[in-house]
Amino acid sequence: MVVGTWLAGELAHWSNFRSLFLGSAGLGPMLLLYAVVAPLGWWFLPMPFLVAMLTSVLAINLQLRLMWFAGEAVILGAAANHASLNNANALGAAVGGAVVTSSFGFQALGSSER
Repeated sequence: MVVGTWLAGELAHWSNFRSLFLGSAGLGPMLLLYAVVAPLGWWFLPMPFLVAMLTSVLAINLQLRLMWFAGEAVILGAAANHASLNNANALGAAVGGAVVTSSFGFQALGSSER
């Protein structure tokens, strides 16, 4: 996430809108690759790093864009973004926990194979 934060700043300096597009366009294939590589052992190792990096790029540039369009309510725009990310984090943990406690196990979180 540290690398993603640095990269998000560099990309935002270049273009905030293009950074959002690149973060979104990169995260989709990266999550598909995550699912493919999950059962392959050591090949899986860089995947959480890359997913976290692209997620940071997307979240930080979304925050900047929301604050730009919030006008005089910059703090409210920033708080709304953080609240939505916190809700998504809690929902992801709840769904992931439900999958792990079911009969699917840990490998089902990153792969479609059983």
